[in-house]
Amino acid sequence: MYSVYPNPATSQVTVRVNPAKLSGKDKQKGIDVQLYDKQMNLKEHKIFHGNKTTLNLTRLPSDVYILHLVIGDSTYSKKIIKE
Repeated sequence: MYSVYPNPATSQVTVRVNPAKLSGKDKQKGIDVQLYDKQMNLKEHKIFHGNKTTLNLTRLPSDVYILHLVIGDSTYSKKIIKE
């Protein structure tokens, strides 16, 4: 359904979604990407249309973050390590 790379990352991560898995409604609405720290403070937020986007991590300290990817009615989570 999706991939996030590189992980661990130093400056940015790429979020790629398989377009064949998206409905027309999902493509129209967009894909919501949210990056939280361990205390669940929102650090980055982006809505994108298409099959990939990047998140800039350069201003964030080295730590573990949680990426939430909202596609339609589904939410996916992935741990991201920023070195």
